[in-house]
Amino acid sequence: MIDSTVPVWVIDDCSLSAKLLERMIVSSGGEVTVFTKATETASLANSGHWPLLILIDQQMPDLPGTTLCKRLRAAGYTGELALMSASPELIDENAVLGLRVDCMLRKPIELLVVGMLIRRARRLGRSAAA
Repeated sequence: MIDSTVPVWVIDDCSLSAKLLERMIVSSGGEVTVFTKATETASLANSGHWPLLILIDQQMPDLPGTTLCKRLRAAGYTGELALMSASPELIDENAVLGLRVDCMLRKPIELLVVGMLIRRARRLGRSAAA
């Protein structure tokens, strides 16, 4: 039984990928906001409106996912942060070090993995620095 919905941001420029993730997240107890550009998150982040979980595609056209991760952590985001890629082996490991990314996910992402991320985010319940 789901006791509360988990707010989740999906940051992905691929509409099909974002739609599939949205369906999986909702079926796992999440409430989704989809962004097709990484820079669209800036105004919400600056106002302190944080979700419990953020899924970021590494290959965004306007800003690499690693750069967005760094900006979100610098802005005070302490929740669950997952970096997604169809080719994670192409991501520079040195670029990920120090970003405090909670997990790297290979696309396509399985429903079981999404469910585990939602449950973990709900259990930890943190989204911004106190």
